[in-house]
Amino acid sequence: MGIEKNVLEQYSSIVEEIADLERRNRNDRNEIKKLEKQIMSDTVTGSRDDLTIGPIMVKGVAEGLADKKRDQIEARIMKQNRFRKRLLNMKQEIEDYIQKIEDSEIRRIARFRYIDDLEWRQVAVRMGRGYTDTACRKKMERFLQKNKSVRS
Repeated sequence: MGIEKNVLEQYSSIVEEIADLERRNRNDRNEIKKLEKQIMSDTVTGSRDDLTIGPIMVKGVAEGLADKKRDQIEARIMKQNRFRKRLLNMKQEIEDYIQKIEDSEIRRIARFRYIDDLEWRQVAVRMGRGYTDTACRKKMERFLQKNKSVRS
C-alpha cells in the first residue's frame, strides 16, 4: 500500500478542510431556508377591493428568483459533498496506512507527527525519555525511505 509523504504531511489540513466544507454546507442550507421564507413586497397602482383606484401593497414569494438561487446553492452543496468524500477517503487512507505500520515505535512517531500534528520536539517528548526530535525525525525518514511506498 503506497501513500505519498506530502499526503501524510497534509493530514491535519485535510481534517480542517473537511470541517470547513461542513461549515459551508450548513451556511448554504441556512441560506436556502431563508430564501424559502423570504417574502417580497411591492406597491402597484390598481383597483382596490372597495373599487377605488390607488396604491396597493402586493406581497409574495419571488419563486423564479428563489428557485434559481436555490438551484445554484444546491449545485454548490453537491460539489462540496463530492469533494468532502474525497477528503474523507484521503484521511482514512492515511489513518489506515499508519495503523498498519508493524513497528510500534514508528507507528507511534507517525501518529504523533501526522495525526496529532505535533512538532518533532513534541513528538520526542511524547515518545519519552531517550528520544530527541532529531532521532524521531531520522527514524521516520529512514522508515519512509526503506518502505518505497512513500516517495519524498
